[in-house]
Amino acid sequence: ARYMETQTDEEVQSDMMAKLKAMFPSITPPDRYIITRWGSEENVLGTYSFEIIGREFSNDSRLLQKTVENVWFAGEATIGFWYGTVNGAFDSGRVAAAGMLEVLSASSPVMTLGSPAADELQTR
Repeated sequence: ARYMETQTDEEVQSDMMAKLKAMFPSITPPDRYIITRWGSEENVLGTYSFEIIGREFSNDSRLLQKTVENVWFAGEATIGFWYGTVNGAFDSGRVAAAGMLEVLSASSPVMTLGSPAADELQTR
């Protein structure tokens, strides 16, 4: 994230499209995009989610937990109760990784849950 904040909007978009094309070869570039640089905004210096008065945060969090095809989302905003915390960010990454391992183990005869390779990935 820190490196990306040093890039131009066009460089960030180009880098992201290259990564997405590796996963989804037929993806097309977005019609428009917005690049934020919260880490270098002097009045913010980073950001995290927060609950808005009159809106149920858990509903938003549940939506953010859903996968979209082969894309998993993680981050403190996706974890529900632990939003806005490092613990929430860490736990959400573990949840997403477990979901990925489950899909990979179902489609790969080499790596199955409980196999030495999967156990090694889970302990990293």
